[in-house]
Amino acid sequence: MNRQTRHTPLIYSILLLAIITFACTNSRLRGDWAVPESQISEGEGDGDIPAINNPKFTPANEVTFLTDSSIIIGIKINDIVRAYPLEIMDWHEVVNDRFDDLPVAITYSALSGSSIALDRRVDNTILEFRVSGLLYNSNTILSEFETFSEYSQMLRQGIRGDFSRRDLASYPVFEMTWEKWKTLYPNSEVMNRNTGYNRPYGTYPFGDYREDTSQIFFTLPLNIDSLELVYPLKDKVLGVKVGSVVKGYDLDNFRETEFSLVTDELDGRPIIVIGSADHHFMVAYSALSENGNLLTFSIQTTNNQILLTDNEGGQWTIFGESVENPNVKLDRLESNIAYFFTWATFYPTFEIFN
Repeated sequence: MNRQTRHTPLIYSILLLAIITFACTNSRLRGDWAVPESQISEGEGDGDIPAINNPKFTPANEVTFLTDSSIIIGIKINDIVRAYPLEIMDWHEVVNDRFDDLPVAITYSALSGSSIALDRRVDNTILEFRVSGLLYNSNTILSEFETFSEYSQMLRQGIRGDFSRRDLASYPVFEMTWEKWKTLYPNSEVMNRNTGYNRPYGTYPFGDYREDTSQIFFTLPLNIDSLELVYPLKDKVLGVKVGSVVKGYDLDNFRETEFSLVTDELDGRPIIVIGSADHHFMVAYSALSENGNLLTFSIQTTNNQILLTDNEGGQWTIFGESVENPNVKLDRLESNIAYFFTWATFYPTFEIFN
């Protein structure tokens, strides 16, 4: 009797702790979600993956911490060209940055392999994103304290809180090997390891997740075994969205030469996709001119520049800018790179270009 009495408070304490933990966990998942609540998972605690709010940069020609095979996320806004190494993004997933006066978030969801740059302005509010630790279909859910909102990275949209169902504007980014990037853009800035955090940059934080093509940490609303028969789950795919059509382009489509292009039509709109399997690079643009004329393109590498030449004699950079007038641009398409399973999960009618 005495023995039972002595241990009862301990048992109650353990049960109480379990109940509180369960309640706290559920409170994070419960709410007025704009997406199915059953597809929300808790991966980490809020703030366990810290965003970088004051990124530091090194000139490309002074960078020594990357290898030629390192992958970077590249972006150009106005005259500013920057690269964000994946070996740093894997540990932080969000960089709240500015391009002059333009607030932009560079985001990378490590579990879904998706890189997207988001405009941080909504109405008159400048958002400062962080990693919530919650996931929607294994994709990072971003949180923002000032607006008490959560956002789906892949959907580019608020999914809970003050800005639920509000779309976020995005900017085109692409992935590329450091070897090619530093050759093409020797004057670019590169986010360095001076992040303010002690992390083992250069190592991957999720074990063999990236190499094990069948490993998925959280349940998805589709049949993984059946999906694996269609395509390797972790293949990096450029998904392009035009109207109601979403289609993917794999690096295998770009193995014949160093850089090549394919033409396609999505929802009645002609597009081009430029890619290089050697340099882990893909980007998509509309094939229509400002006047609505159909353009056909050839591609060449000249003096360490990749240039597109169209049938009207115009030349374009891989950022879709006219060489003659950088203010004239090819229409950018809503697109980004992510794992194949991510695209198939978010868009069940998703197709792969063959």
